[in-house]
Amino acid sequence: MSLTLFLALLAATSQPRQEAKSFLLGRDLIARCEKPDGWDYCYGYVVATYDATLAHERWLKVNEVCVPTGTSQGEMVDSVIGYLKANPREMESQAASVVIVALQRRFPCPG
Repeated sequence: MSLTLFLALLAATSQPRQEAKSFLLGRDLIARCEKPDGWDYCYGYVVATYDATLAHERWLKVNEVCVPTGTSQGEMVDSVIGYLKANPREMESQAASVVIVALQRRFPCPG
């Protein structure tokens, strides 16, 4: 191994690890949801976040979001959009966290 390659590898591994940034903020999500051609993305994001939350809940044996059977995806998306509009400070929060909080507020678990 050449000295240059060794020093490059050493420099790359000795740098402090930076925390990953969110790919999407609340403002980005609502902007996409409000575009006429953004509904597919919006529905996909909200429903995928909900599905991931369900998997997480089952794994940890907890209940954080209790969406009633028969609730449409549209109702879930509308809940998220409504939450963001009512809570503009959340526009700078991580979109996935906003989705979970919005669904928790709209569909709280009993007890």
